[in-house]
Amino acid sequence: MSRDRVGQKLNRTTLKMERVVVGLLLVCLVVVQGSPVLERQERGAGRKAKACTWTFGDCVPENGNCGQGTRIGTKSGEGCRVKQKTFSCRIPCPGEPETVEPQGKCRYMKGPWSDCNTSNNMQNRTLTLKKSKAGCDQVKLEQKKCKKECKYTKGEWGNCDPATNLMTRVKQLKKGNSTRCNATITQTKPCKKNKMEKKNCKYLRQEWSECDTMTNRRTRVLVLKEGSSAECEERKEVSSKCRSSRENKKSQRQERKLQRQERKKQKQERKKQKKERKRLRQEQKKQRKEDQQRGCKYMKGEWSDCEDGMTTRTDQLKPRNNNNPECPATRTKTKKCKCKYTWTWDAQCDDHNLRTRTMTLVMGNPNDCAQTKQEQKSCVNKRGQGKR
Repeated sequence: MSRDRVGQKLNRTTLKMERVVVGLLLVCLVVVQGSPVLERQERGAGRKAKACTWTFGDCVPENGNCGQGTRIGTKSGEGCRVKQKTFSCRIPCPGEPETVEPQGKCRYMKGPWSDCNTSNNMQNRTLTLKKSKAGCDQVKLEQKKCKKECKYTKGEWGNCDPATNLMTRVKQLKKGNSTRCNATITQTKPCKKNKMEKKNCKYLRQEWSECDTMTNRRTRVLVLKEGSSAECEERKEVSSKCRSSRENKKSQRQERKLQRQERKKQKQERKKQKKERKRLRQEQKKQRKEDQQRGCKYMKGEWSDCEDGMTTRTDQLKPRNNNNPECPATRTKTKKCKCKYTWTWDAQCDDHNLRTRTMTLVMGNPNDCAQTKQEQKSCVNKRGQGKR
């Protein structure tokens, strides 16, 4: 019995070990398959496996049977995308040494540009081959047009020459090397008759005629004032559309200008009056303070009629036994007129169930107070009943 138990224990231990080993193998397999390093290595190996080669066709000259031409190159191979490209080539003509066609593109190191050659207005620079390659020239020369080195100031155009019908002007050197740039340049161009006529011919303008209602046009005559009779017409007649609206706008502008000036004048006058009233109030305040200190008592008079927007009142000193002899017998007060009106209501309500009252100015400054005013009042109250 003891041997059977020992055998069963050994079998169980063996099974457990087998299970652990299988689990470890599965984990290692998953890690190896999902490793990004291995994936990159596989991709790199695939790229290295690609074998791309170029094959070139025959050189086809551009003109004739020799000289500069082109040929087509094709890239192909296992794992490569097929691509075609055109390359430049050259077929040597009889008497020329044979040249080896370049395999690929020639790369050069660019030198500095030379000074501008004034005779042909060109600049040169030398290109040196970076890497020795069969079929590429060791040194090449590149040319381009010079930038504008010489800058000039433009003079005024002269008078038109009637013999050649040309105008001339002289340009002076403004910026640039005086050894390589011309000091002056003369330009010519054909005359423009209309511009020369406007410049040399001056006319005296007469008044416009009345507007023709049939054609809606008006005319006026221009008489030569300055200029040569050989180049300018002595008398011209011009016409244009009738512009009554333009004249109306001009008169409206003048009217608005006068109104602005009038408003400005009124504003200055009101400012002056306001300043004067302020001065009077300060004097009256000072006078009242002095009267209170002296113990002066006055009987108030009546306000006078409004004049220039102001009304005055004269007060008399009250007769008392203990009056201060320094108290003046009368004092005068001035203040701004208030707007006072009289009004009358309409006898009946209108179609909109409203009554109107007209107010007429009785007392007050006419510059500050409206002469007449109107107010409206509903004939129905909130409950919808008629008012008495």
